[in-house]
Amino acid sequence: MAAARACLDLVECALGCTHDDLVDRPRFQDLVAATAEGRDPFDATGAERPTRWYGP
Repeated sequence: MAAARACLDLVECALGCTHDDLVDRPRFQDLVAATAEGRDPFDATGAERPTRWYGP
């Protein structure tokens, strides 16, 4: 469940980003790397966790 939530957070972060190409964004690369390593990307990088509009 935690891994699914981390992936959802990552997708929501990508959807909310205003940059044209996320692949070139170092912060997004850090988030992806942390997720791939099984770490919480937002705890690991200090990035702001996306806010969900549909629930907790």
